[in-house]
Amino acid sequence: MALTARLAAHGDEEAAGAERSMRKWWLPLATLAPELAGIDLVVAELLLSASALEWPAAPPDEHV
Repeated sequence: MALTARLAAHGDEEAAGAERSMRKWWLPLATLAPELAGIDLVVAELLLSASALEWPAAPPDEHV
């Protein structure tokens, strides 16, 4: 749910629609455990940020 919310925040229209439909489950969870909901949002944002990076190629395997 946090990842969907972050995708929606980044402008993904499909995720925005899904986020609105999941909100009825997300809000009670966030109310009961706000710290965990916050951590979930941070992790989701980190996943999105990491997926946007261009990772360098892996070094060649010297043992092949």
